[in-house]
Amino acid sequence: RYFGVRREDVVGTRWQPLAHPDDVPGIVDQLSRLSPEHPFVLIENRVYDVNNEVRWVQFSNRAIFDEHGVIKEIHSVGRDVTDRKNAEERVRESEERFRNLVETTTDWVWEVDRNGVYTYASPAIRFLLGYEPEEVLGRTPFDFMPREETDRVAGIFGSIVDDCKPINYLENINLHK
Repeated sequence: RYFGVRREDVVGTRWQPLAHPDDVPGIVDQLSRLSPEHPFVLIENRVYDVNNEVRWVQFSNRAIFDEHGVIKEIHSVGRDVTDRKNAEERVRESEERFRNLVETTTDWVWEVDRNGVYTYASPAIRFLLGYEPEEVLGRTPFDFMPREETDRVAGIFGSIVDDCKPINYLENINLHK
């Protein structure tokens, strides 16, 4: 019913006509990796439903082998994952929009981990401090401050990080490269 064909018209036929043509080579590649030691594979691919609309289905496939290790048949159970795939795409698009905004703003956007080590620095650091973003990764904000400023900011910064609070209105002096 899902594909718009009768069960008796599908049993014993090839699966390829039901899959999206662009996905067939990848499916074939993954199925070719089945072996008696690894008889299961999970594959997500596009199919056309009864209304000829493209849907995403996650197939759990189990190969049945004969005594010589040759595949006799493959049993597949499909689950429609279109809603999840669409949600993942919306998240990717949102992340891309955010990344474009952060990468083009004149404000320096950065991220540190729990230890206060930079894990991200936007390109604006080039104009503000003269560093390439990659040059600050793995270092801390204190590596770019005069000693007196490090002493002043360390206590404030430490309590913010320990409490996992956002950093608001913390002004500090940085050294240009």
